[in-house]
Amino acid sequence: EIEELLADRKIEDLLDLSMMIDAEKLAIVQIASSIISAAHITGSPLFPLLVLLLVKLSIQHGNTSVSAYAYAMYGVILCNVLKDVDTAVQFGQLALQVVYKLDAKAIKSEVLAVLGGLLLHRNSHTKEMLPLAQEGYVTGLEVGNLEFAGNNAINVCNNSFWCSQPLAILVQETRTYSNGFVQLHHLTSANRCRIFWQSMLNLLGLAEHPWILSGEALQEKEFLPLLLSANDLFALYFFYLYKLMLCFWFGEIEQAINYAIEVRRYSIAGAGFIGEPAFYFYDSLIALELLSQPSAEASTVLE
Repeated sequence: EIEELLADRKIEDLLDLSMMIDAEKLAIVQIASSIISAAHITGSPLFPLLVLLLVKLSIQHGNTSVSAYAYAMYGVILCNVLKDVDTAVQFGQLALQVVYKLDAKAIKSEVLAVLGGLLLHRNSHTKEMLPLAQEGYVTGLEVGNLEFAGNNAINVCNNSFWCSQPLAILVQETRTYSNGFVQLHHLTSANRCRIFWQSMLNLLGLAEHPWILSGEALQEKEFLPLLLSANDLFALYFFYLYKLMLCFWFGEIEQAINYAIEVRRYSIAGAGFIGEPAFYFYDSLIALELLSQPSAEASTVLE
């Protein structure tokens, strides 16, 4: 239906749509947009339906500030489901243009979190995502949107790690983000930052056992039950991903196999983030390591 509505128009032409003024449609847009984030992170089948509804209403009845967030999330669907990266990136760029045209500061942090964490790294270097995430963090704090200030901070920490920023500097920045969210009583974001923080400490040699996430930032035995009780799928995905990486680097291959299973269990929460290709990279390295062992059976390793 969206393709039919677009017809011969280019994606960038949607920037010139009139403003949405229908009160009922505006109410629908506000209600639907308020639950998109929760639907996305929990893997709810409502997520794509909500996004498609918002994009369709925008094309039919005009843009609103929320349209920017819908266009960005539509790009995520195009990537994750249809594998159409080029069109997805165009919708991401449209989302940012709508933000600037409407001076939609209230939604800017949300749009930048999607672009910097889920979308634009598909065809640009991950380093280019860092300014977007940093701006999204600052904007989120300015408008009081702690959830997306946190999401942008997480994008800064995670993306910086995977694009080879110096750990000695990055560990200080990640500590600052985590402690800042503790002071703001936003423990979800603080705890997610702790995962990256402790992983960096381990790689810097500041943990007793480098494959166990226990040290200054967190204690694994107490921390993991908190994530499980909160059912924080995103945090669990990255907790097990970083454990997988550490176990590989420090030779704990048998444990790494178990953590790979856990990452797959929570894969819905990590879809589209830079951690997804990182997982397949390390999962493949573990398979190759197992195949190099005399007793390894290829059929079992490659399942």
